Amino acid sequence: MIDNEVVTRHCRELARRVHPVYRLFDVLEEAALPPDNRAALQRELSRLVDTVVSNDLPLRSARRPRPGAGSKSAAPQGPGALATLRALLQLPYPECHTALAAWMEAVAAASPSRQAMHLILEQFSRWLDEASADVRGPFLELLPILAPLLAELGDDGVRKLLETAGRMSEPADRQLFFECARAYGVTTGASVAGLCEIARPAIDWRRPEYLRRLLAAVEPEKAMETRDGRELLPALAHLSTLTASKGEAAWCRGMALILTLAEKNHSSACVAARRAAGSLRERSPEEATAYLADFARLVDTVGARIVGFGTQTLPALYRSHGIEATRAFVEAAATAAELCGVSAGQAFLEGVTAAAREALGRGTPKG
Repeated sequence: MIDNEVVTRHCRELARRVHPVYRLFDVLEEAALPPDNRAALQRELSRLVDTVVSNDLPLRSARRPRPGAGSKSAAPQGPGALATLRALLQLPYPECHTALAAWMEAVAAASPSRQAMHLILEQFSRWLDEASADVRGPFLELLPILAPLLAELGDDGVRKLLETAGRMSEPADRQLFFECARAYGVTTGASVAGLCEIARPAIDWRRPEYLRRLLAAVEPEKAMETRDGRELLPALAHLSTLTASKGEAAWCRGMALILTLAEKNHSSACVAARRAAGSLRERSPEEATAYLADFARLVDTVGARIVGFGTQTLPALYRSHGIEATRAFVEAAATAAELCGVSAGQAFLEGVTAAAREALGRGTPKG
């Protein structure tokens, strides 16, 4: 294991009496490595062992579960630390050194959450197996950044991230996705999971500009300053999933609407994303696309002040007057705002004048 026989015996006794993680040094000794490579790997391994021992993290593969122990709250069982190290040592050098360093850094970065630390210790090898060759390098750089979120993000969240990155065939798309993931790594696990939901249609439909706009409109550090800011990306992800089910046009309209609002005010954007999702659930793709386009047109011309109208009154107008009449009314209000000012546009929406009331009254109510 180590050249000094006394130290070798010492570590093996520590593995029996103190913590089984010291058995990792035996695994390293079994590998056929040049002296310089072995020394570099041993430095990283020593740091990992110290982290595991100081936090008293269990090694599943070295301990039998207690009889009758429940499994509902247990972390997913991965290959275990010993098997993980054996797998890493099969990688060519220096890739195995990079992977071992990322493993160690991620476990340490997850502190003080022992749940997150143990998850990384157990699952790391499995995640690496699921990462395609093009994804592995960026993922190793990302994992220590995400480590503090792992208790919230969980094994499923990491695998969703890997699956999302793996479906990207263009290097520029993967680079942009990992740039966003690194940025939102300072936020919440729900935000990172939400990013994956937004990224899938953005890449599938070749719309990476929405990811760039997302990063600019929902600045990670600024978003963390308020509750609505923290919840904005998950709310937008829910809307993204819903609109994507109605087609590319509806998805693009929904993203444009919320990102425009986010550029103005995170709170308004979060409220609009939540309420718009509720309004869209039963709508046809045509009606959903029209509604989102009208809402966005009003935001562009009247501003964030019409969020209440857009989420409450506008859906009711669609139900009572249909698409054509409602769209004509919205366009008239937007034109009034552009020609006479935002207050005039808002007054038109509120039906302050007879002209405004008559504009919608010309429509034929449905049913």
